[in-house]
Amino acid sequence: AVIHDRSRVVTESLAELTQSIFLGMLIVFAILWLFLGSRNAFYAAIGIPFSFFAAFIAMDLLGLSINILTLFGLVLVCGMVVVDAIVVLENIDRKRGSGSTSLNTILEGLQEVAPAVVAATGTTVAVFMPLMLMSGGMGMYISQIPQVAILALVASLVECFIVLPIHMYGSGAEEKK
Repeated sequence: AVIHDRSRVVTESLAELTQSIFLGMLIVFAILWLFLGSRNAFYAAIGIPFSFFAAFIAMDLLGLSINILTLFGLVLVCGMVVVDAIVVLENIDRKRGSGSTSLNTILEGLQEVAPAVVAATGTTVAVFMPLMLMSGGMGMYISQIPQVAILALVASLVECFIVLPIHMYGSGAEEKK
C-alpha cells in the first residue's frame, strides 16, 4: 500500500512551473513588443521556444528528465535567452537603416556584436557552472538546474547567430517585393 503519494504534489508543482514559463514568455513578449515593436518582438521572442525545445532535445540526450528542477532552470533563463537576440536584432536593424537588406548587411551587423554576445552569454554560463560541480547527494540533485540553464543559453546563441539572421534576411526580401 502507498502511504505517502507525492505524485499529486509533483504534478501540481510541474503544472505551476509550466504555467510560470508560459506567463513569463507572455510578459517577455509584451515588454519586447512595447520597446521593439511587433515585428522585432516576434523575432526576438522566437528565441524562447527555440531555446527551450533545443534544451529538451539535449536533456533527452543527456538523460535528464522534465521535472521540477529542470523546469525551474528554464524559468530562471526565460528572460535571458532573448537578450542575445535583442542585441543582434537591434544591431542588424541599425545596419539596415540605410535601406540595405542584403545578406552582407545582416552578416556585418551580426559580426559586429558577436564577440560581445558570446562574452555576455559566457559569463552567465560561468555563473551557473559552480552549481554543476557541487558534490554529494545535494550536488547531484541541484546540478540539474544549471545543466538545463546552460543548455538553453547555448541554444539561444545558436538561435541568434543562425535562425534570427535567416528570419531577418527573409523579412528583408519580403519587404523589397
